[in-house]
Amino acid sequence: MLKEEFEQVGLACYPVGNFVKNLRTCNFCKGAEEEGMPVAVELNRRLAGRPVPFTLRPAYTGCPIGCGEPLIHDIGVMKVRGGYNLYIGGKSKGADARVGVLLLEEATPEELYGAVEQILEIYSGQGKRREPFAKFVDRYGFENIYHAITGSSPQ
Repeated sequence: MLKEEFEQVGLACYPVGNFVKNLRTCNFCKGAEEEGMPVAVELNRRLAGRPVPFTLRPAYTGCPIGCGEPLIHDIGVMKVRGGYNLYIGGKSKGADARVGVLLLEEATPEELYGAVEQILEIYSGQGKRREPFAKFVDRYGFENIYHAITGSSPQ
């Protein structure tokens, strides 16, 4: 009942534990439409709450300044002039912290949604229990993920 009341006012409840967390975003300083808020909302709708081997944190930002910190999250999306860049495998903490690797460049919203959903399917099916996404990318191989998403090899 409380969950329904939240939904009526535009809020959402997500499960705790090994699930995709809600999409972290920037503050859309140039305007929600210009920076792709509808795409961020749809991406969150498709991802948040899905079960995964270990907690996964996606992020979105509406421009290359990167206030939503997409480059240091498990899955990051950055709106650019011609579409959306998709990064995977970022890690913000620890001695092995790193920037995510560019997987798709200037993707359309539909290409973006499809790619992220495929990535989650691969991770859910091939990831080990309690294996963080960045470690999964290392073990499974960025090249294998790239090939599954694009049908080609990274350059």
